[in-house]
Amino acid sequence: MKNVILGISVMLVSAGAFAQYNWSDVYQLGNTNASDVSQVGQYNYATVDQYGNSNDAMIDQVGGANEAHIVQVGDENSSSVSQDGCENFAYTYQQGVGNEAVSEQIGSNNYSEQYQFGMGNYANVYQNGGGNYAGQLQVGYYNAAYSTQIGCENESIQLQYGTINLSVNYQVGDENFAGSLQDGQDNWSFITQLGDENEAVTYQYGDVHTSYVYQEGNGNSSLVYQSNGPVDCHNCGCGSN
Repeated sequence: MKNVILGISVMLVSAGAFAQYNWSDVYQLGNTNASDVSQVGQYNYATVDQYGNSNDAMIDQVGGANEAHIVQVGDENSSSVSQDGCENFAYTYQQGVGNEAVSEQIGSNNYSEQYQFGMGNYANVYQNGGGNYAGQLQVGYYNAAYSTQIGCENESIQLQYGTINLSVNYQVGDENFAGSLQDGQDNWSFITQLGDENEAVTYQYGDVHTSYVYQEGNGNSSLVYQSNGPVDCHNCGCGSN
């Protein structure tokens, strides 16, 4: 009888261990691609798809029910995802040459998505808290986007089209929204939010614009629009020709 009970116990333990699984799927098509996946915990899910040459991907998951996906199409792209907590989601898609994306998530229910098309773009997301969302899209060359979120239910969106644009969103608090759209060259956008329920949106069309937005407190709102539109100097006042 003791042997029967012991056998049933071993079966139950084995079944429980099998149910609490992690899942990783890596597909590489090309030459000298590298992928490193580490999973510690339960029910974590990771996929890496590499099409091209000399791409580098890293996924590190600690906790439970985290999900991360990296897709690389082209050459010499680099992407890393680090998740520490539960039910975080990260998706990175790179198409081109020499793009780099970094996503670090600490907490639970954070969501990060990064899309890069072109060459030499850099995207960075850091989330520490719960329920934060960060979205980054880069189309062009040598653009850089940084999104930092510390708190809960913050949202950051950064869209970059063109060359050598820089966008930095920094949020500390809860339920803040920061969005920037850059279409051109050499534009800089900085948004800092310290508090709760603040909203800031910056639009930059053309070249060489700079915008700084600083919000400290609760419920503040900011809208910035910059473009290189034509100027009629005949209506500028005294001294105009």
